[in-house]
Amino acid sequence: QGVQAFAIGGDNSVESAFDSVVRAADAAGIPVVGYASMYAEKGALFGLGANYVEVGRMQAQVAADVLGGVSPADIPVENVMPLKLSLNKNVLKKLRDPWRIPPEVEAQAAIVVDESGTRHLSQEVPAPLGVPKAGAGAAPGARRWNLHYLNYVDSAPQEETLRGFLKALGDEGWTEGKEYALTVSNAQGDMPTLAAMVDNVLTQNADMLVLTSTPTLQTAVKKVRDIPVIFGVVANPVLAGAGTSDTDHLPNVTGISSASAYDEGAAALLACLPGAKRVGTLVNPSESNCVYNFEQLKAVFAAKGVELVSVPVSTPTEIPDGVRALLSMNVDAVLQVAG
Repeated sequence: QGVQAFAIGGDNSVESAFDSVVRAADAAGIPVVGYASMYAEKGALFGLGANYVEVGRMQAQVAADVLGGVSPADIPVENVMPLKLSLNKNVLKKLRDPWRIPPEVEAQAAIVVDESGTRHLSQEVPAPLGVPKAGAGAAPGARRWNLHYLNYVDSAPQEETLRGFLKALGDEGWTEGKEYALTVSNAQGDMPTLAAMVDNVLTQNADMLVLTSTPTLQTAVKKVRDIPVIFGVVANPVLAGAGTSDTDHLPNVTGISSASAYDEGAAALLACLPGAKRVGTLVNPSESNCVYNFEQLKAVFAAKGVELVSVPVSTPTEIPDGVRALLSMNVDAVLQVAG
């Protein structure tokens, strides 16, 4: 259908099939661009989005404050998007069209994979915390906390967020097995399993539930009342039922929200493909955050004179047919929204 690029957003289902998207794009000689920085190292031409290690670090700071005695009700939800760019110049030689990476763009990248496949890392400095300490935090050694970290699917943002979370605990002198015990669980995209895992947390005398993704938060707010819930990798916690605003939320729930970089993502696509007039995406209609992100991105593109169209998918097995349906709609590029 003449598509010149695939763009991948934070959709849980599509992320689980990222390698399949890259293989299809490589076979067609077109690039994949991703909404998160780690995607360039996985075969995308570039990845632009949140530095999820920083997101996890901020989430850990909130968790430490709550363990130190601060009520989640007194901690506003903070939307943070510490942007990070990665580039893969090795992809350029596979492309059928003459794509290029301008020097001024390369100068902003934290990670660059060169033409030989060698990874170069810029000197990364942790961004200032988006969530100020509301209290003194929890001092190591007072007791061993029983923490549960729950994910909906395996994804690169989830992995990076957990890495940042653990790094923050280590930086504060916390040692697993001494100051805290951590149980990490993953529902592998299955909602009944996710509900059972939340029930299991409640039977394990957990001191805190830390989680990623909107489906996980939606499940937790329905079931968890007596222990703190700290969320991350959630675009809009209000839509997930966490409250009515960033300051008016459930008394035991708070965390870090990370709305997608809608303006930046659209601008990056149009900078690389100035003639684009119709962009497509897959949307899971059962995920409120996915629908929300679609509407936000649609408005951004509309302001630029570009139409955003979509095809509904609900499971990873529906993705191949969904992509084929999307490409039949004569889109110029695919920008996958987060969800």
